[in-house]
Amino acid sequence: MTNPEILEAELNRLRAFLKKHDMKATVQRLAVHEAMTALTHASADMVKDWLADNCDVDITSPSIYNVLSELADLGFYHRRMSKDSKMYFDAVTSPHIHLYDRGNHEFI
Repeated sequence: MTNPEILEAELNRLRAFLKKHDMKATVQRLAVHEAMTALTHASADMVKDWLADNCDVDITSPSIYNVLSELADLGFYHRRMSKDSKMYFDAVTSPHIHLYDRGNHEFI
């Protein structure tokens, strides 16, 4: 679980970003970002699993993917395609190194 102060700062950063783009800070968008804050690099399926284990928000897999894609289109997240053609999203947009675990098909 993420440090409460870090999580609140991240949620506030998302709220400000959404406001700047005339978008609402919906429960679904905030929940997806909470998951991304905890996971850092994740697919929509990984976010769905994290939300099922940690939140009481009911959100479908397509909605999760749409939120992730929408925020990636605006530059809030980055996209990463894995070797098995699965889309991953990266919550860290500053320069950093990625390692790809070929066995588990995950970015770290």
